[in-house]
Amino acid sequence: MVKFARETFIRNVKNIGEKVAISGVVILVENEVFLIDDGTGQAKIVFSNLEIPLGNYIRVFGTIIGLVSGVEIQGDLVQDLSKVDKVLHKRVKEFLE
Repeated sequence: MVKFARETFIRNVKNIGEKVAISGVVILVENEVFLIDDGTGQAKIVFSNLEIPLGNYIRVFGTIIGLVSGVEIQGDLVQDLSKVDKVLHKRVKEFLE
C-alpha cells in the first residue's frame, strides 16, 4: 500500500516512519544535512547530493527517521517555494489543519 505524504507543521510531527511534507526556510546547511524552520519548530533534513542556499523557502517530502534530539527527516523530494508568499502559505495551512 502506498503511503501519501501529509503536509503538516513541524510541531505536529509525532511518529517515526510517517510520510510528511514540511515547508520552511533553510537556516543551516552542512554536508548532506540541512535545517529548516517553519515557524513552529525546526527539522533536520538528510538529503544526498543537494545544494540549497541559506534562506530559501522550500517544501521537503520525506519520512520521519528520528524524534529523540528533534525532528529528523530522510528527504525524498525538495520543492522550491521561493515564489510563494510564506505568510499566506502558512495561513492557508493553519486554516486547513
